[in-house]
Amino acid sequence: MFIVCWFTIVVSLVGVHHSETIGGDVERRLSSVSDQMKHWLQLAVNHELGVAHLQHIYRTVNSVTHDIQFNDIVSDITQKMTKKLEDLSAVLEETSERVKELFQIYLKGDEIKTLRPCCDQRLHAVMHFDGHFNTQITKATACDSVPNGVTDGSFSPGINLTEQYRANLDIWPNIKWQYFISIWGLHTEFPAYLPLPNSCHTNDVFNDINDFNSFANKLVYNDVYNEDTLQRHRDIYMATVLPQSKNILLVIDRGSALTAHQLAIAKAIAKYILNSLSLNDKIGLISVSSDIHYPISDSCLTKRLANANYETKYQFQRFIDGLQRTNENTNHVLGLKNAFEMLANTFEDIKDNESPSEALIVYISRGLLTALTDARLVMEVIANEINKAYDNNYSFVINSYALIDDTKPVMYEMDFLREIAEMNFQKFNVLSPDPFKIRPGMMVAVNSTDNLSFTLSGIYSVLTRPTHSSVYISLPYWDAISKDVHISVSKSVIHRGQLIGVVGLDISLADLAEDIIQYVSSDDSYAFLIEKTHGIAIHHPLFSPPNRQTHDQIIHTSIEHFEQIPGFDVIKKSMLANNEGIETIKVNFNNKTHITYQWRRVLSSPYIVVIASFKTHDRKHSITAPLAKDIHFTYHRLDLNANPSILCRHFKQLATIETATLFIPSKAFLSPFANDMQEETTHVVQRYMAYLNDNTKLIANPGFKSTIRGEVHVITGVIPLWKTLLESSEMSKFIVRKYITTPNGVFLLYPGALIDKSFDPTRREWYTKAVLNPGKVVFTAPYLDVGGAGYIVTISHVIEGYKSDTNTNTRNTVAVIAMDFTLGYFHSFLQTNLGSFCRSQQVRCFIMDDKGYLIAHPSLVEPIQLAPIEQQHITHKEPLVANDLLHNKLFVKKTVCNSFADRTIQRFYNFNTSLTGVLTNSIHDCGKYLIASVSDSNIFIGIVNHTCDSMAAFCPCSMTDRLCLNCHRMEQTDCECPCECPLELNLCTGQLFDEEDRNPSCPPITDSVRPVPVMKHTLESIKKCFDISCYEKKSENECQGLMGCEWCQLDRNGETPLKNPYCNNQNRCFGGILGAKTPYPDEISDMMLAHDDYMPMGSAPVGPVAGGIMICFVVLALSVYCYRYHSTRHGPHYITSITDNGVNPLHLDNDFDDNDPQDDIAPAIVPNNVVVLASFENAAQVSPYRINAGYRRPGGDSDHGYSTMTPHEDSELAGPTYNEPLLVGRDRTRLLNTSSQSDATNSSSRTSSPSLVCQSIVKPPKPMPSTILEVPNNVLAQVQVHTVDTH
Repeated sequence: MFIVCWFTIVVSLVGVHHSETIGGDVERRLSSVSDQMKHWLQLAVNHELGVAHLQHIYRTVNSVTHDIQFNDIVSDITQKMTKKLEDLSAVLEETSERVKELFQIYLKGDEIKTLRPCCDQRLHAVMHFDGHFNTQITKATACDSVPNGVTDGSFSPGINLTEQYRANLDIWPNIKWQYFISIWGLHTEFPAYLPLPNSCHTNDVFNDINDFNSFANKLVYNDVYNEDTLQRHRDIYMATVLPQSKNILLVIDRGSALTAHQLAIAKAIAKYILNSLSLNDKIGLISVSSDIHYPISDSCLTKRLANANYETKYQFQRFIDGLQRTNENTNHVLGLKNAFEMLANTFEDIKDNESPSEALIVYISRGLLTALTDARLVMEVIANEINKAYDNNYSFVINSYALIDDTKPVMYEMDFLREIAEMNFQKFNVLSPDPFKIRPGMMVAVNSTDNLSFTLSGIYSVLTRPTHSSVYISLPYWDAISKDVHISVSKSVIHRGQLIGVVGLDISLADLAEDIIQYVSSDDSYAFLIEKTHGIAIHHPLFSPPNRQTHDQIIHTSIEHFEQIPGFDVIKKSMLANNEGIETIKVNFNNKTHITYQWRRVLSSPYIVVIASFKTHDRKHSITAPLAKDIHFTYHRLDLNANPSILCRHFKQLATIETATLFIPSKAFLSPFANDMQEETTHVVQRYMAYLNDNTKLIANPGFKSTIRGEVHVITGVIPLWKTLLESSEMSKFIVRKYITTPNGVFLLYPGALIDKSFDPTRREWYTKAVLNPGKVVFTAPYLDVGGAGYIVTISHVIEGYKSDTNTNTRNTVAVIAMDFTLGYFHSFLQTNLGSFCRSQQVRCFIMDDKGYLIAHPSLVEPIQLAPIEQQHITHKEPLVANDLLHNKLFVKKTVCNSFADRTIQRFYNFNTSLTGVLTNSIHDCGKYLIASVSDSNIFIGIVNHTCDSMAAFCPCSMTDRLCLNCHRMEQTDCECPCECPLELNLCTGQLFDEEDRNPSCPPITDSVRPVPVMKHTLESIKKCFDISCYEKKSENECQGLMGCEWCQLDRNGETPLKNPYCNNQNRCFGGILGAKTPYPDEISDMMLAHDDYMPMGSAPVGPVAGGIMICFVVLALSVYCYRYHSTRHGPHYITSITDNGVNPLHLDNDFDDNDPQDDIAPAIVPNNVVVLASFENAAQVSPYRINAGYRRPGGDSDHGYSTMTPHEDSELAGPTYNEPLLVGRDRTRLLNTSSQSDATNSSSRTSSPSLVCQSIVKPPKPMPSTILEVPNNVLAQVQVHTVDTH
């Protein structure tokens, strides 16, 4: 019955209206269309999607309620983490004992097997890709990284640990890398892996080619990458050997006495030491010549040591790289005085501690004195500071590093540096402090950067070392080899009081903290994990899951930046001081009155588990209803368990329309990480289906949470409705797919299709937006469907259930249901319901969402070659409207949030969806607009009539990066595209540098969808799921919005209109241009094919012309080839000495760090006949309007992107994050280009070095041009200035 009514209303909505002029009639028409769309949306979600049907099922289904105390949940999570760490510690103990056995053999002089370099190409020949390690490995052996300069007599167990490592992995298959690092810097790791690209080169000296153990035959690391590669796990080694906090102060000489070679050595030493430190350490940096310079001239880095976190290291490395020699002599006294002052300030707050603190000053200099008498002055300063330090409960050691240039004579320099390290006061007749106060250091002469790992191996030996060995557990870090977030568990190996080295192993953070990461957050509670010393947030609901980490580093942030409730700072102190506890704070937001924090420390670890709750207990509802007899579904692995007769091809997906497919993500399992590790075989899928279809409840649970089967039984009740509507509803031609998911991630899809195993539907934008807007129909702005359907728009709606509280009945989200429409459908909706008025040359009709992103607009469907579609904003496309709207504070609000993951402040807009009536501008010299809200949704319908060609509006949008044009000011009425500014934190305290930047935390970035490899011949051999004949549609109105169809208007050149426009297949006329390349990089363009089979009659015959051109081209090419071949055979041959370093010539004008890592080459893991949607071999450039979900502007580096706030989704199902081809749209533009230069030596000033300030610090996969704000209101980026286009 409802199907007939639905069709009748659709017909009434698509009636044609007459052209009208903008005014009262149009205002009434717009209001009427807004009401019509409201009713249409209600029908769409209730009847076409099935909201009403499912709502009824949920409200009437039988369920059992369980109350769980949050304290029990905390205890359970803590115990599981403790057990995992205890087991890993036992593994380390066994490995440590094996190392001691091998060391005893080494001491006896008995021969043991030696080393097998990781760069040995014979190892690479037997390697294979392993998904657990996410790289090429072999478990047949361990491999070694050997610093240059290590002698044959140095101890390293090498491949002798292979059997032990292999046994460990057999027992604990979740372990990632296992390693041993000796005190000489030899690094043994299991399994043997393929080093990063360009990391290896062949040594010129070879012995027996068959001798694996020959030192001379080893392949050593390329000098350019040597130290970076050899520092793998180096910070873990140092933190294990010296678990106490290390206080390091670097003093770098940059006076006129240094040669360029010596300065290069100084920089390398400083960066090596910097990278060896961990988050528990503190670091300071001073450069000295005749004066002093600091990395940043602020109250932090000029006065005290900073935390050695990623941000500090990043700033310090930039400063070190920019150091240049001065023309003045070095003032050693001034340098050391400032160093001692910095130490005194740092230790002032902790001078009352029971145990004294210690610091290491690393003095890197040539040691040349202006006058010999200066040496005595230096020693007097040191003597005085020793006494002051002792009185303030700390001590210091000085290690000096003499910079040697073999082309320069060495006179007294080394003697001077040795004396200050050994503190030889008698030699200079300086009154010596009491001997027990003196802590002598060491002097090391360095003449090359080649062997730093070996040369600097003893740098911390002068510090106090613990006499016993304890297990060290690191904070999470990004592993460059396996591209995952890891935690290291390590232990010193001590034999009879002698340190031999460190054994360690890595595990995934997703494994250790799986119950925290996959905790199903709700209105009632959420969980997070922090570190016990500083309160660093390890994981929080605002974080992306570790397997979705998109940056090549992790920026650690204190928990109070995410828990911004007044009074939390007191609770944080209690958490860090007590092993367990419970505290409550009064709150007043979202109908909440209080929040309770319950925490417990994970034993023998640095971690604290916390659950924040708004109620006293967690109430779980288990549905007990059996599966209906007429319900049939299949698991999404159609490639494993589907009958071939039911398979079909839905664009780029292996699919079926016979039933829906079910997908269950890792978060729905009792052990999410174990499920990630388990391969989905036919047997596994059969176990899943047997359990889910079992109404007797006799079949064993294969590992699901207890509520999952009930959730499946309920949501599958919508399948019969979806199947019926597919055959009977007129809307089926415009709907790409329908789907539903529960908070546990149980996901039902129709038409059914394969889904990537890492997919989490609850982290998609259509889900999160619907949950935030219960009761509303929520639109997600256009994005590229990686299932192959082109650009789509998603509408979603919450399914609400009821749960009984002690006092009242409250509704809660039990599911979110959604469907994907083609982009053209909503444009057709506007054209039809607002009459021919929208087709006027001067009028534009549009739909936008509550963030200002366009759902429908003429520019989204215009046949502009490779036009960007995603993330078009009202400020960009309709600046006249945006400028006026910003003066209406009740309708639109410009707001900000802090993104701590990449240290940016995001600016964006919120539009008031409770708008009543029609909003318009009272003064309209160059245009008039009308905007109406669609009730019970998050969208608005608008009309704008442009009446003049002059520049009537200005909305600057950066076309080179996401940086706001003026980060020093944000006014409500200033029109700008959504953009970002740098977020600065005090490197010494971890707090915000400017209290004005205290904003709410940004929500987590929504997940992208990863590809599902499908055999190409499989897709080509099966029938299409929907066979829509595009060629039969004779008008644009009939064609627009149909799945897989495009109204073809322009010829191949993208400019010449076709004589007879026609409806064509989308892949042959993408964007309305014949033969245009699609944004799908795996598709081959039809540009070179004759289209006689589908071109309409009357088109010009292009076959003979094209054939003639091709013949001429071939003849010309052969002629050139023959000439060059003949000339080069008999002429001289030249071999260039320039190596291919992979640097893009376009980037040569940018100030890149010399040690920036190059992009990794992903291993080929599927055969050539597999369609891998993530392949970017095709020429699909990054769209200026598309920001990757994980991307953030790094240090001013560009994304060539139009500023935008919230990255939209790439797909709902299977496929990669697609990048749309680059294009400048139809808008008139003005590019303002200026350039700026910065002196590296000026980077010490916060105010004078915007290159260090107006930028975020996260590096992208590829460097891009920088945009820097020198002073307020200076535009130094390409800027698109929008005018009103009336043509």
